[in-house]
Amino acid sequence: ETTLYARFKAVQSAVTLNANGGTGGTASVTATYGQAMPSATMPTLEGHTFNGYFTATSSGTKYYNADGTSAKKWDKTAATTLYAQWTLNTYTVKWFVNGEELTSAATNVNHGSKITTIPTFDLDTYCEGSDVLAGWTTDKMVNASGTAPAELYKTVEDFPTAEGPQIFHAVFANYKE
Repeated sequence: ETTLYARFKAVQSAVTLNANGGTGGTASVTATYGQAMPSATMPTLEGHTFNGYFTATSSGTKYYNADGTSAKKWDKTAATTLYAQWTLNTYTVKWFVNGEELTSAATNVNHGSKITTIPTFDLDTYCEGSDVLAGWTTDKMVNASGTAPAELYKTVEDFPTAEGPQIFHAVFANYKE
């Protein structure tokens, strides 16, 4: 008389990690049914925040968190592709006149975009005499130094594309050429 015992081995599946426009990171892993997702390096995408790997390019079930940790135990028995999902970064734009922030003018701009409006303000509050607003610059010391800024932005088309938070300082016509 012999007793036979069944032996089970958890199913392992090939998982392709599609960076969905991103670069770097692990291209594929082998996931074991019922176990946490294996360690993997996450991709990057300039101007975007990585949200994790999901079963679809938008929505879907999340299997990896943004930090690369497992969000869910593997529950599939076949080869599967997971897709990186991204959020476009939005940056704060601040405006300063004579060192004072125009808090009511603070706006946001998406990575890779330009501002769409330039704030207006009462010149009499910040200027003496017949000074006029010549434009905006990223150079904080322009009015204190009395020299012309390297870049003077006069219209929305002149402003740089956002690659991070932006701070602009008013330049008045009394700067020296």
